Amino acid sequence: MMISDLPLDLESEILSRVTAKTLSHIRFTCKRWSTNTSKYRRLVDLVVWNPSTGQTRWIQRNRGHRYTDKYFLGYEKNKSSTGSYKIVGFNSDYANAKEAVARIEIYESNSDAWRVVDDVSDWYTWFNVSLGVCVSLKGNTYWFDYYYHYKEEYAVSSILMFDFTTERLGRLSLPFHTHNYGDETVVLSAVREEKLALLRFDRVSLEMKIWVTTNTKIDEAKDLSWGDFLVVDFGKLEIESMKGKVSFLVVDKEKKMVVCCDTAMGDYDDDDEEHTRIFIVGENMHKQVYKETTKRSQYDRPFLLSYVPSLVQIHQLEAKEKSD
Repeated sequence: MMISDLPLDLESEILSRVTAKTLSHIRFTCKRWSTNTSKYRRLVDLVVWNPSTGQTRWIQRNRGHRYTDKYFLGYEKNKSSTGSYKIVGFNSDYANAKEAVARIEIYESNSDAWRVVDDVSDWYTWFNVSLGVCVSLKGNTYWFDYYYHYKEEYAVSSILMFDFTTERLGRLSLPFHTHNYGDETVVLSAVREEKLALLRFDRVSLEMKIWVTTNTKIDEAKDLSWGDFLVVDFGKLEIESMKGKVSFLVVDKEKKMVVCCDTAMGDYDDDDEEHTRIFIVGENMHKQVYKETTKRSQYDRPFLLSYVPSLVQIHQLEAKEKSD
C-alpha cells in the first residue's frame, strides 16, 4: 500500500503518535504528508493510556487544536474503579485583538460526547503562568496559579482545583502568603495517591522548601492544610541554582529525600542548547544522577511525574455504540 492510499483516520493516528522533531523530517516523505503536517492542528487527537495494562482509547475532539488548549483527565467520586472517566478541556478564542472568549468543555467516556459547561467562573482570568503543570489526585486536578492583574496592580497566588464531580473550579490555600514570581519557582507534585507536595525555590537566598498536605481526605477537603517537609540550602551544599522548567518527586518520606529535574536554556553564546539535570537531594546530601546538553526543543523536555500503577480497565465503546 502506498502512503497516498492510507485512510485519513489511520494517517492521522500515525502522525499524532510521532514527536514534533520527527514531524519536521517526514514532511519530505511526500507532498500529502507535508501538507498535513503543516495543518497538524486538526490531526492531533487525545489518547487515554494505562501503562500497566497497555490499553488505549483515542478520543476525537469537536474543535480544531490551538496552542493554548489544555486537557486534563479525572473522574467523579466513587467511580475510580469503574473505568469511567472525564476529560476537561480549557479553550480560548479571541473575538478580536483585545477580547478573549473562554470556555470549558467536558468529555464523558460513557457517552463518548463533549459538552460545554455553562458557568466558566471567569476561569480565563485565573490561569496565567502554570496552567500546563498540573497534578491529578483522587480524581481531581490541581495547579499552582499565579495571576497578576495589570490594571489594578495586584497579584494572586493560590492552588486551583477542578472538581470532576461538581465540574467547578475552586481556589485553595498555599502554605505561604507572598510570592515573588521573578525570583521564585513554585512547583506542585503528588505523593502517591495520598497527598500534594509543593516546592518553593528562592533564587536569591538559594533556599528550597517543600511542604506536604496534612488533610486526611484531600478529595473531601474544602481547603488545604500544609506541614513542613524539607528545607535545603543550595548554597551550603554547593548546588547550582534551579532554572527553567522544574519538576520533583518525593522518593523517601521517612528520610525526607526528593528527586528534582530542571531544564534550562544555555547562555547567550549557546542559546540554541538546553541543559537538563536530575539530582537527589535531602537536608544534608546531594547526588547528581543525570546531566545532558541537547539542542533546544519546544516539546521534548524531560519532566518528572508521579504514577501509581492501576489495573482499572479503560472503558471502551462497543461496536454498536461506535456505529451509532
